[in-house]
Amino acid sequence: KTFSDYSEEMPVEFVEITIKENHPWANCMVKDLPSLPDLLMVLILREKQRLIPNGNTTLLPGDVVVRHRYCK
Repeated sequence: KTFSDYSEEMPVEFVEITIKENHPWANCMVKDLPSLPDLLMVLILREKQRLIPNGNTTLLPGDVVVRHRYCK
């Protein structure tokens, strides 16, 4: 299934998290972050770049993390 298939089955909302200098995720790799149920990191906005995160992506201060959450 694709993202569109899932979004037709249940509502989805997007959440943006700005990583500040003192954020617990600052300078951490995605694979080292605690997993949160029903949340999936889909995009990182870094300055003018759009990055598709993978486990080895390091979150930097100033990054905006876009996650989607399935609403129940």
